[in-house]
Amino acid sequence: MQTLYAIGDIHGRDDLLEKIYQRIDTDPYRLDRKSKPLVIHIGDYIDGGPESDKTLDRVMKGSSVFESMA
Repeated sequence: MQTLYAIGDIHGRDDLLEKIYQRIDTDPYRLDRKSKPLVIHIGDYIDGGPESDKTLDRVMKGSSVFESMA
């Protein structure tokens, strides 16, 4: 069974998005470590946030730790 994470409004906070990605990677409650979890981004990525360019780059790049659906 694949684990699913949904990330809501980020509002250009790349610093917080980085922390979320790290928490997904180290989530002690994720039971299936053999398959990559699925991460779905919903809501506003930028919306005038302070690091909108970095946030968009991070969302588009994703992570080697999980599959991403932006």
